[in-house]
Order: sequence, then C-alpha cells, then structure tokens
Amino acid sequence: MSRRLPNPDRFLLRPLGSYRLKGKDTPVVIADVMGEDDGSSFVRPLKEEIAEIGEALQHSQVGDFTAASVGVTALAAYVGHATRARGYRFLADTARAYSAQPPDAWDGVIEMVDK
Repeated sequence: MSRRLPNPDRFLLRPLGSYRLKGKDTPVVIADVMGEDDGSSFVRPLKEEIAEIGEALQHSQVGDFTAASVGVTALAAYVGHATRARGYRFLADTARAYSAQPPDAWDGVIEMVDK
C-alpha cells in the first residue's frame, strides 16, 4: 500500500480496501493519505478514524460483512467530511450486499462491476 511513498511511516494512511476493477485480474489496494503524522493532538482523531476503518476492513476480509457494515456505517455518521462519509456509505452498502448474498469465493477483494 505504501511502497510508492518516501518515508511512508510519517504519513497517516487510511486504508479503503482492495478492489478488482472491471476488466482487470489484478486487484489494487486503495489508501488515502490523510496527512503527516507530526505527533500533534490534531492527528489523534485521524488516527482513531484510521484504526476504526482498519478494523471494519478486517471484519470484511474474514467475511464478517455484518460487523464490517456496522463499523463503516458508524464512521459515515461520525465523520464531518462529506466525501469521506460518502466513501464509508459505499463500503457499508457493499458489506450489506455481500452479507445478503455472499460472494462465491470471497478473497477479500471488492469486485467493481461498473467503470
């Protein structure tokens, strides 16, 4: 995930999951650079958000889509940033859909069926 960043440990990276894009075989791992970890009190809420989305994605990885949906839905309601909330709602909707109809062979990668 962080192999293209110089000194990746100094950045706050928010994981967003693994995706297989339409027409592609190799999945891509998506992360968002939230800022620089300067040790200030301002980064604490970002670190907490990163930990929460990481936990929700871990639930998804093991096929616990209900727990993943609950975690990501809570994040969508909590964050004040509209774009981040929209992304969390997408992940929650995906987890709910997978919970209702689990993928045949779940490998932890979200299949993107539209371009």
